[in-house]
Amino acid sequence: MRDQPNQLGALMSIAENQLSFRAKAGHLTLLIVTIAAIAALVSLLLTEPDLPGRTFWAMVTLVITNLAWAGYAGWILCFRRTMLSRHRVIAGWIAVAASTLFTLGSAAIGVMSEVPAADLAALIGLALIAAATGLLIRASRQYAALQRRRAQLTASIRDGG
Repeated sequence: MRDQPNQLGALMSIAENQLSFRAKAGHLTLLIVTIAAIAALVSLLLTEPDLPGRTFWAMVTLVITNLAWAGYAGWILCFRRTMLSRHRVIAGWIAVAASTLFTLGSAAIGVMSEVPAADLAALIGLALIAAATGLLIRASRQYAALQRRRAQLTASIRDGG
C-alpha cells in the first residue's frame, strides 16, 4: 500500500510526457505549411479583384480550412502533449468537414458549369469523405473505450479496490 502513491506519481508523469521530436516536427510542419498557404491565398484574394465568383469562394474556403488546421497544430504545439484520443476526434471532425466542403463545392461547380473535371473532383471528394469518416469513427470508438476504462478505474480507486 505504501507504494501506491509512488506508482500513481509514476503513472501521472508518464501521462504528462511532452510531444516527441517527431510529433513536434510534424505539427510544426503542418503549422508552417498552413500559414504559408493562408498568406499566399489571402495575398491573391487581395491583389486580384477581378477573380471569378467560383474562384473567389474556393479560395475563401481554402483559407478557412487552412485556418482550422493551423489552429489545431498551434493548439497541439502550445500544450506540448502527446496526441490524445480526444485530439484525434477533433482532427477527424476537421478532416470530415474539409472533405465534405470540398466535395459539395466540386459538385456545385460541376452542376453549374458542366465542367467534367469537377465531377471527377467530386468523386475523389467522396473517397476523401469515406476515409475521413472511417478515421473519425475509429478515433471516436477509441476515445469512448478510454472514457469507459477511466470510469472503471476511478470507481475502483473510489471503492478502495
